[in-house]
Amino acid sequence: MSSTKIRQLKTIYSLEERKVSIELLNYTKLNQQYQEAELQYKQLIDYRKEYYQYVSVENEQKFQAATLQTYYRFIDKLNHAIQEQAQKVRGAKSMASEGFKLYLKAKQKAE
Repeated sequence: MSSTKIRQLKTIYSLEERKVSIELLNYTKLNQQYQEAELQYKQLIDYRKEYYQYVSVENEQKFQAATLQTYYRFIDKLNHAIQEQAQKVRGAKSMASEGFKLYLKAKQKAE
């Protein structure tokens, strides 16, 4: 094989390795976003649980009706936020999965 061909192959290999690195970096970023979204979702769930405990049947008698309505409206908003965050988690998970597939594809092509 001529030295020109060897240099060309090295250049192609270097470009493929760079593509693999870029895809791995992209996947890492997407996976981090997924993990952060999942953490926020779990925090919202925990917050709702704590809030429900605060406004439990035992404490319900201590609140005035207007205050209780305010608490329940907030819980409704919190439930809505949880649903939205669950959608974000699903989207982030899907994107991370797709990023991983692209990384594997680039890695296989480089090998």
